[in-house]
Amino acid sequence: MFVAVRRRSRVALVLVAIAMLPLPGASPAGAASSPTPPSGRPAGGPWGAADTVAGSLLVTVQTPTSDTWAARVRDRGLPALRQVSRLSDRVLRVDVTPGREAAAAAALLALDGVVAVEPDRRLEFTAVPDDELFAQQWAHTLTGVGQAWDRTTGSSDVVVAVLDSGVDARHPELGGVVEQVDASTGSILPGTLDNDRCAVGHGTWVAGVVGAEGNDVQGVAGVNWQVSIVDVSLTSPDGDCRGPSDSAVIAALDYVAGGTGRRVDIVNMSFGGVRSQCPAAYATAIADVRGAGITLVASAGNGEADPQLAGRPSVPASCDGVISVGAVGRDGSTASYSTANQWVDLTAPGGDPADGRDPRDAEALILTTARGGGTEGVAGTSFSAPYVSGVAALLLAADPALAPDDIEAVLEATAEDLGPVGRDRAYGWGLVQAGAAMQRVGAGDIPALQPDPDFPVGSGAIDVDVLRLAGASPTEAVRQAVAISRAIFDDRSAPHAVVARMDDYADALAGSSLGYGLGPLLFTATTGPLAAPTRTELQRVLQPGATVYLMGGPAALPASLEGELRQLGFVPVRFAGAAREDTAALAGREMRQLVARSPFPDLDAVVVATRGDWPDAVAAGSLGAHWGMPVLLTAPETLHPATRAALGEFAPATVYVVGGTAVLSEAVESDLRTTTGAEVTRLSGPTRTGTAVAVAAEMERLLDEKFGIAPGVAVAANFRRRDGFAHVLSASALAGAFGGVFVPVEEDGGTVLTDDVQEHLCGLGIDGVLAGGSDVVADPAGVLLEQLLENTAPACGP
Repeated sequence: MFVAVRRRSRVALVLVAIAMLPLPGASPAGAASSPTPPSGRPAGGPWGAADTVAGSLLVTVQTPTSDTWAARVRDRGLPALRQVSRLSDRVLRVDVTPGREAAAAAALLALDGVVAVEPDRRLEFTAVPDDELFAQQWAHTLTGVGQAWDRTTGSSDVVVAVLDSGVDARHPELGGVVEQVDASTGSILPGTLDNDRCAVGHGTWVAGVVGAEGNDVQGVAGVNWQVSIVDVSLTSPDGDCRGPSDSAVIAALDYVAGGTGRRVDIVNMSFGGVRSQCPAAYATAIADVRGAGITLVASAGNGEADPQLAGRPSVPASCDGVISVGAVGRDGSTASYSTANQWVDLTAPGGDPADGRDPRDAEALILTTARGGGTEGVAGTSFSAPYVSGVAALLLAADPALAPDDIEAVLEATAEDLGPVGRDRAYGWGLVQAGAAMQRVGAGDIPALQPDPDFPVGSGAIDVDVLRLAGASPTEAVRQAVAISRAIFDDRSAPHAVVARMDDYADALAGSSLGYGLGPLLFTATTGPLAAPTRTELQRVLQPGATVYLMGGPAALPASLEGELRQLGFVPVRFAGAAREDTAALAGREMRQLVARSPFPDLDAVVVATRGDWPDAVAAGSLGAHWGMPVLLTAPETLHPATRAALGEFAPATVYVVGGTAVLSEAVESDLRTTTGAEVTRLSGPTRTGTAVAVAAEMERLLDEKFGIAPGVAVAANFRRRDGFAHVLSASALAGAFGGVFVPVEEDGGTVLTDDVQEHLCGLGIDGVLAGGSDVVADPAGVLLEQLLENTAPACGP
């Protein structure tokens, strides 16, 4: 499905995981990673995003895995095969040399009986801590759990598996921890008393919500005063203490379902990753666990506060067979961060520091056990999920014969309906009511389970997402460029930025290379101060003392901007030539210096584009921004003197001429050969879309030749509208950061993908971004783009 995307580090744009709610004292384990330099770009396509485990593939098969399956994989002669491991009865992990994932996936899919080959992605815990808190446990009043405690306060015969960062079982209120294992590497290993080897703290918080001992004259009381907890750690130094990987989760699910350890009744998963489909490996593992009579509960996600992430489904919560839990604050209203979508089943107390109280006010938070002892105030769907797991455990303590369908049906039927009548996106069936659920169980009144909306299951090698990045409606240059920047770059991460006029493409095109995947291209007007959104974004994204490149003289950008930027603490550098060709040459010289100072590959190439026909020219922005190629300009019939001089100075090995002979003549091409002695390659097609396809094909060739990878993202932008150049060029930062290619969309409303574009995209198998709102790239075009990338569109054949 095509959806919006939140701000994320440059190598994780389209394969994002749910992020922690940004409160004071946030755990480093949940913080978004800093943008990596272009050296990270060789990891292209979905196999190389930051939330994937390099070299690790999840292979789902039709029949149970065995030594025979492992032998078949080894005999296949996979590129750079390292190891084959069993994760569950129907899921293998195949490790290959990083960078060779796509080739290995293609070879594996050719094996009979292989259902899917998928990246091994990392997930994130959905929580945020806040210290210095002392509060009452308002959550228990909100859910009526006291009435359930009149019947039972839990039983050690009920076992809840907490799949998380590991639990500190030294805590005096976590005596119910009966088993500890480590699944972080995809293998089950013995755990330790403090099983949180990365010191995340998250698992200890979650375990306290489920079962901190009650009535013990200390600390807090969990939903269960007595319960057995199996602690399965998903993070460890062996995994660089990053979020849990898919392979770790699947191995953990296989462990709890397989009966090799202690029998488990409930599995709690307070983590997730934003996905448009449930990976086949997950769907298989979840079905096995549910089939073993085990109830699965997971956090719905913390993305609703971000308007560009709101409503996105999360894995594992949205997968069929899992109870997806959103969060409410103290007053019963849905928490500001709690993700709302059609797959949310229930809500439970999760705290809400944005409900009008001081964010350090304990009354806004959930109080639970802390790693190392004591208590801690936290918020997130990470804590609403274990509240539901805890209530499910109470029900099982009252009636051990309850099946997973019975538990889910009772919880949903007795939930307090706080939103629109019936199930809704924010509350699901409503706020969990422990007391009412216990009454139904006590009376033997078990309702039928209501069907859930289906969540699609992935198939094939790649789960393609097409995401929309839009800054305003209707789409306009300044806010659109800011939206692109916020999607790629973390706060104070960029060493430089480029600012160009918003009403003409030439200076922006010349400056697009300077972004180099490290900084954004932003826009402002030709008069007055910096556009307010641009000023705010520069303050957010730039490192202190960073450089701001100003493209063009005072007629293009006001002379006052230098002083304004200095006041902000930045260093302005203006490139102002007598004509646009001169400005481009000046920017090209700076680009050559940036490349020379960087540790990244220098292709020793230059792009020459027309000074006057932007749809042909801007397609080259992807090459310039990713590889650091200067983009020089000239007239159709004559090589401009400034461009000639720059070429003589650069002495490139390769010159790319972009566009057909109508925009840059054969005479110019011949002059380029004479002037440089370089290999001159024309990238062109019979139309503007054909030229864009030719540029994309060259980007793909270079990425494959240099690194053996596919592009990182396909960026759909409107190549027809008069102002389309701005949306294309600001999106060149995506191409720079991820090795992306442009997808030209035609017609003013962005409704048409031409036949040549469709043919080129078929089966490309990478994620996509729609640059701008639906007024510039229409929704049907986004649907078609996804189908083309997945090779399911009619143009792709049977």
